[in-house]
Amino acid sequence: EALPEILLEFFAELLLALAITATLGPSLEHAAIAIAASWWPWYARLMRGEASAIRGRAYVEAASLLGISLWRVALRHILPNSIGPIIVQASLDLAGVILTFAALSFLGLGAQDPTPEWGLLVEQGRTLTFTQPWVALFPGAAIMIAALAFTLLGEGLRERLDPKGQTRR
Repeated sequence: EALPEILLEFFAELLLALAITATLGPSLEHAAIAIAASWWPWYARLMRGEASAIRGRAYVEAASLLGISLWRVALRHILPNSIGPIIVQASLDLAGVILTFAALSFLGLGAQDPTPEWGLLVEQGRTLTFTQPWVALFPGAAIMIAALAFTLLGEGLRERLDPKGQTRR
């Protein structure tokens, strides 16, 4: 069977981040730039879709007909009503960002030796797997717990902020 679509997107973003970081050179700042550059198109598409959906609503058209400037309509009506899905998606994507950062550091393209970063700690503990497994196990568990926590937070926010998913009482 084919991999689920979300895994394919994650690997595409990871490969782009790998290519950018390899081009810029190994450092924590370059890894952050690479991750931001590889993840922002999704947020731009999501924001554009939300803004387009809200732009056609009656209250936005009424504000435009009253002569309110386009910038004021965007800042007062469109942006506040379209930011919810962005917040939910960001909290869900934080798990992927943590995994990408850890992967870049594990491969030697992220944080360098004096900086304590989970991926780097797992890589340094890799050689001690048979004698002292906890050296790599604890940072790996921290990565897993953090990714799980942000995923659960994102799911909770999605349930709380999604008006389509709420049932009427």
